[in-house]
Amino acid sequence: MPESDKSLIDICIERIDENQIKIKWNPRSYQGFVSIYQSSAANQTVTCKLIEKTSDHHLILTDPQNEVRNYYRLIPENNEGIWVGERRVPMTGTVNFRDMGGYRSKDGKHTKWGQLFRGDSLQRATESDLLLIKQMNIGLIFDFRRAEEVQKGPNRFPENHPLEYQHLPVTHGEFNFISALERLKKNKMDWIKEETIIKGYLENAENYATTWGDIIRHLAKNDCPPVFFHCTAGKDRTGICAALILSALQIPRETILSDYLLSNGYIKDVWIRVKKMIEEQGVNSDKMKPFFSAPEYAMTALLDHLEKAYGSAIDFLIKKADISRETIDKLREKHLE
Repeated sequence: MPESDKSLIDICIERIDENQIKIKWNPRSYQGFVSIYQSSAANQTVTCKLIEKTSDHHLILTDPQNEVRNYYRLIPENNEGIWVGERRVPMTGTVNFRDMGGYRSKDGKHTKWGQLFRGDSLQRATESDLLLIKQMNIGLIFDFRRAEEVQKGPNRFPENHPLEYQHLPVTHGEFNFISALERLKKNKMDWIKEETIIKGYLENAENYATTWGDIIRHLAKNDCPPVFFHCTAGKDRTGICAALILSALQIPRETILSDYLLSNGYIKDVWIRVKKMIEEQGVNSDKMKPFFSAPEYAMTALLDHLEKAYGSAIDFLIKKADISRETIDKLREKHLE
């Protein structure tokens, strides 16, 4: 275990309300003082400012959402310290926009904060959301939505900000809310069975291996800017891409599953609204819930498939997505610390 992890473990940030956050860590891991620094730029110590020194194992700070994306460096006495940030980027027009930093790899390193972002589309992004995207210096966006989805809800982008947009459509079933309700009213449910959903995940991994390979090659470049990749809700197509990236970075399977399942909490309010609409149509909402959630069985089945068919997710990337070992090494060098 790295020296830094002997002092502070189980560090997390919880948002209390629109203006406050709580940083806490495991009190059994460290009994001394911790210096807490704040920076609006991830991984950049030169921009840090000391905001508190405490031995209370937690700290409540003023950090208004939708203004500036802050990161924090926690430094125990006589130790190196570690960066932390809010997992979810609090925005007003998106619900599932989040940072993939801070995940511990199998060799004790961590994914860098402020480099890899995943989420739902930016079609409802507000002006304050666009300012956050600009401040986070996101310079490359991968959009997995079909052409029809993009046409119905085109992304909004910040003005006067260098940003490359790549539309990489991935077909993840044809879902039409109205026709789905009609089919459920007629008790036609073959399309919503567990095995059908699993089949969609496996086909998306296999049929779009070239797409996933191209993305990882971009991420491995030294000059690759912070990246945001998304679909419509940020759970299925985005979840597959995130799982493959994290696998290449040697993040444990249980962490990959945890990252995937976070969508269920973040899109919960959306599901509550949709559930009411469904029930008003006289349809059992539980039948449609898989399309408004991230079902654990789907990601589990995908990871099982990659291990059974290829040996591992990394071997899938090498054999099917045509990713070289050198590219994987470069990806780890750039995105782990």
